[in-house]
Amino acid sequence: YDPGATQYESFKLKAAKGRLLVPEDRGKVVLGSDLADQKKKAVGDTITLRDQDFQIVGVLEKTLTAPDSSAIVPLRDAQEIVHATLPEAFQKSIKPEQIVSSFAVYLQDISKGKEVAEAIQKDVNGVKAFDPEFFKKQVSPGTAIFNLIILSGALIAIIVGGFSIANTLT
Repeated sequence: YDPGATQYESFKLKAAKGRLLVPEDRGKVVLGSDLADQKKKAVGDTITLRDQDFQIVGVLEKTLTAPDSSAIVPLRDAQEIVHATLPEAFQKSIKPEQIVSSFAVYLQDISKGKEVAEAIQKDVNGVKAFDPEFFKKQVSPGTAIFNLIILSGALIAIIVGGFSIANTLT
């Protein structure tokens, strides 16, 4: 979790109880509302995540989305958790602070997305950068299938409705 990154998000997380994480936090966690209910945990309690104990400093407001079942930990703690799961050969050759599974770049001018992704891909070793078009291509097939299912249901409803009206009139 990088508190500075949230300034660009349109979806804001808010603490229903307690507080959100701050940059200097270590060993702290903010739980989603569903996860807190499921584990019967509250602010001030301790929860074990991947064999590490974290003090709960906040519980998020219900969003009816993924954060409700999430645990948000500081970036440094997350890096150490991932580092601990690596095979020993990798653990010796990489430091926890070098581990980043993903990051997001927020542009003021979205039209430069492809250009920025190409620059990151070229200039940063070991990174795979995706532009907004890539994500659009990933989402489009699922959206098309969903639209097809909705249209099919509407067409069936119109046909059944038409037969019902015709039956009533005859």
